[in-house]
Amino acid sequence: MRCIVGGHQGISFESEQGPNTMRTLRALWIDLTVAVNESEASNALRPLCDPFYWSNLGQLEELLSRRHKEFDLAVFDYDYPDRAGLRLLRSAKTDFPSLPIVMLTMQHSEALAVWAFRSKVWDYLVKPVSKRDAERCIVGLSRALHERNEQTPRRAARQADKIPDEVASVPKADERTLAPALRFVERNFRSVIKSESAAATCNMSPFRFSRLFKETFGVTFRDYLINYRLREAYRLFEN
Repeated sequence: MRCIVGGHQGISFESEQGPNTMRTLRALWIDLTVAVNESEASNALRPLCDPFYWSNLGQLEELLSRRHKEFDLAVFDYDYPDRAGLRLLRSAKTDFPSLPIVMLTMQHSEALAVWAFRSKVWDYLVKPVSKRDAERCIVGLSRALHERNEQTPRRAARQADKIPDEVASVPKADERTLAPALRFVERNFRSVIKSESAAATCNMSPFRFSRLFKETFGVTFRDYLINYRLREAYRLFEN
C-alpha cells in the first residue's frame, strides 16, 4: 500500500486492487499537554483528519456520553503524561470501547508503550511523528473502520493494567530479552551505534535481533534509535 494524499477531502491510497479513497476521519482531539502546545507530531497528524479540539477535561466524560458516535477516533495529545491523564484515557476506552484511541506523547518509555497497547489504544506515536507514521496510522484506521461493521463487537477488558510509577509494567519475555539493547542505547546514544553491537548485548544474531525488535516494539531498531536521540535532544534543549 502507498499513501498518496491526506487532507480534508479524504485519504487516497493504492493497493493491489487499485486506487481507493476513504472519507476524512472526524477526530476528537483532547489536549493534555502542559509544556508543549504545538508540536511536530500534531502537525504531521492534523492534515490527515478533521479535528475537533477539546481541553475541558472535567467535561470530557459528558461530551463523550452525548457525542461519541460523531467521532471516528479520539486523539489523546500529551507532552509529559501524568497519572491523571493516563487514567482519563483508560476510562474513555473502558466506557466507549468502540472509539479508537491514538495516543501522542513527547515522553516515551518502554513501560509506557506497553501500558498503552495493553489499554487497547489503536496506535501509540512518539513526538515528533514522521509523516509516514502518521499516514500509516490513519490509513490503517480508515480500513479498520470500513470493515468494522462486518466484525463482532469487542469490549475492552475491565481488568486494566495498573498505571505504573514511572510508568511501571511487567515486561513480556521478548521485552526482557531485548532490555540489554535498550540500556545500551541509553548509555551510548551519543556515539555511533550499529545494530550488530546492540544484538550482541542480547546474545543474538543481527537478523534475529532486528526481526524480534520490530515484532516486539513495532518499530525498527534504527527508528527507535533515531527517535531516542530526538527526544534527548529536545529534553536538553528545553532544560
